[in-house]
Amino acid sequence: MEFYTRGTVILAQKINDRLKELRTYMLIESSKSEFSFQLACINGYNAGVIFGYIRIDPLAQQARVLGVTHEFLLEQMIFNLGEIDMSTYEVVGNVSDYHLKEKK
Repeated sequence: MEFYTRGTVILAQKINDRLKELRTYMLIESSKSEFSFQLACINGYNAGVIFGYIRIDPLAQQARVLGVTHEFLLEQMIFNLGEIDMSTYEVVGNVSDYHLKEKK
């Protein structure tokens, strides 16, 4: 089973976003015990803004991993952001993968 961990980069656009901006988010470790990660925007007008928290994934907890599965991440993204345009949703991978993709 694959788990996404800190530094994972996600691309997504909210359906109700009046700016129609494709935002880039990163999973950052949370200091709050009931959450695994903070969901931080890292590009555009909202760069540096925390858009919510990602709860502890029960499957990751069983595996003793600080991470989230793809399904759990998507569920938490929708909970934090509202409706997402699924044609724009992409888990890029770790931040180093994102920078390599960005240069192409």
